[in-house]
Amino acid sequence: PAAGAPVAGPARNRRVAGLRRLVARGLSATVHRRLELMALPLDSLSAPVEPAVPVTYGFLEQGDVEALEALRPGLGAAARDRFAHGARCFAAHAPDGRIVSVRWVARGTARIEFVGCALPLREGEAYLFDVWSDPSVRGLGVASATGARLYRALAAEGVTVVLGAVWPENAAGMCNAARRGFVRIGV
Repeated sequence: PAAGAPVAGPARNRRVAGLRRLVARGLSATVHRRLELMALPLDSLSAPVEPAVPVTYGFLEQGDVEALEALRPGLGAAARDRFAHGARCFAAHAPDGRIVSVRWVARGTARIEFVGCALPLREGEAYLFDVWSDPSVRGLGVASATGARLYRALAAEGVTVVLGAVWPENAAGMCNAARRGFVRIGV
């Protein structure tokens, strides 16, 4: 539109939506934090997908913190703290032994660092957090395959539902959760 002319229609809607996202991001970085609580029932798991590259899977132990640090520099202290509070880390390893994808999971009580609270979990519930894949394997199905194997391992331990939280302004995260079968159950 010409300078000074009112903006209308789709252009105005995009501008307003962009402004809302900007305000939400600013608030979440300062005083107002919220997450969408999502749930994935494990009663009807589909067949695990096969990634385009060879990987092996398994739970990590406290002794694997250096390998986690290689995947995500700066994670060492947080990883030690998570292990000390009972969280577990499920990983995919490349043939050379490198960790290329991880998912953290908590049982009993989930510490949700982003909002600074603890979420008590019921029997049969697990909380999934801090999902990360090395950029070199993104788009190759490694993340999906790692998640599928983790859900099967948790189901074998008696977990019936996996909970997770996604920042509502993270459009990619919300889309990914929905694509994996998670449904919104609260804020």
